[in-house]
Amino acid sequence: MEVNHILLGLLGRALFASQYTFDLQSAPWEALFAECRAQSVELLVLDALTEEERGMIPKETLSAWQFAAFRRLSKNEMLRHEQSVILKALQEAKIPCVVLKGFTCSDNYPNPALRSAGDIDLLVGLPGVERSRTVLETMGYKEAEEAHPYHLSLTKGSVVVELHHEPVGIPAGAAGQSLRQWFLGSEEQGTVRNGIPVLPKEQEAVLLLLHKLEHIMTSGLGLRQLCDWAVFVHRQMDETAWQTLKPHLENFGLLYFAKVITRICVGTLALPQEAAPWCMDAEQAVCDALLSDMLRTGNFGIKENRYGQRLFTDANSSNRLTSFWKVGVQACKDHWPICEKYPILLPVAPIYLLRRYDRQRKEGLRPPLKLRAVYQGAQERQKLYASLKPFAAKPTEKQKNES
Repeated sequence: MEVNHILLGLLGRALFASQYTFDLQSAPWEALFAECRAQSVELLVLDALTEEERGMIPKETLSAWQFAAFRRLSKNEMLRHEQSVILKALQEAKIPCVVLKGFTCSDNYPNPALRSAGDIDLLVGLPGVERSRTVLETMGYKEAEEAHPYHLSLTKGSVVVELHHEPVGIPAGAAGQSLRQWFLGSEEQGTVRNGIPVLPKEQEAVLLLLHKLEHIMTSGLGLRQLCDWAVFVHRQMDETAWQTLKPHLENFGLLYFAKVITRICVGTLALPQEAAPWCMDAEQAVCDALLSDMLRTGNFGIKENRYGQRLFTDANSSNRLTSFWKVGVQACKDHWPICEKYPILLPVAPIYLLRRYDRQRKEGLRPPLKLRAVYQGAQERQKLYASLKPFAAKPTEKQKNES
């Protein structure tokens, strides 16, 4: 039986108690375990197996799987505790913030402990970044060397905290301006859910969609992010919430993508169709193409090294070389901010950044950079991205009447 078929079926069982059954007597257990790790869902799948099914797993594979699950659980607990300490410190410093992704996603799962955590993402707004940095530095955190366009990254041991001044994935141009304005001050408008400050539902939905689009264009979107969306829709998107969210998705050009990603959840993860009847007019071919891409790349592209692909996949560029120039200039400004102030440094910025990258690669902090390979694969990536119709302008009344 195909590994991906088993994996998706077991995830549906884990998330929505799907009654789908398998004959796993001769299942490719080692390959299934490897795929679970690549997609960061080994906890969910192991928990979904019955005792009888676990007894079918070869002892060495089961032992490795249980050890990996224990490590995941330990890290989850450590990050949840560290997040609570940070939130308390920021609250005492009177710095407004909300948690992005991470444990806000976990709490939508049937068993929150089984969702694999990565780092701690906090939206603190532009005025709050420097103040939050000061607080975290007193707690032993140090600023990461590499600059990012959306956030300031700090580390302490294995813990990474990202202090966002805005959500990841807001595009350039008019669509970006309206999104940026909509999220402005969101860190002060959060609500508390299960003890965690979170965005209002409609902003949380848009944030999750923006994050997914960003990863489709860069490293790749994995099944963990698909699971996050499935349980969010099931837990948070009742009919009233959907009717509130829908006009925002139309305005930002995200409605079709929301339908595609949701229909994939219905078709593969057993998300009940009645929880999202609005998604069923998404084209099946587009859903299949995106799912295939997710299965090929793994969580954050771990199965397929696409580091640097964003350089060639700008949706607003006429070809890959134009994209390389446009995105490359902006990347230099984003990752070496001094170039923004002193543009005269732009010609030497690629040399500086490549040397820094090479050092980080040798230290094991970055994957190899394979520009030729990502250039060759970027054309299909642009086609897939375009099929999702992201940030498409909402038609005017005149255009609607003409059509």
